[in-house]
Amino acid sequence: MLTGCIVGIVDVVDCVEWHDSDWFNGPFGWVLANPRVLKPCPCKGKLGLFEFDYPYLLEETDPIPLLFEISG
Repeated sequence: MLTGCIVGIVDVVDCVEWHDSDWFNGPFGWVLANPRVLKPCPCKGKLGLFEFDYPYLLEETDPIPLLFEISG
């Protein structure tokens, strides 16, 4: 298990006050979509949402370098 690094990204598509998921632990929760696995990149942990400059220069239309596709 990798620690101290970013291993993937998701799109935050909504914020809800209730959900029947076992992972929901209120009072609100992020609804996430489009998970992508990245080449691990060192990063110190932070609480909450934060911006991070991925060390690879990408244009907005470039594909994000994935290790493998997530199905399902």
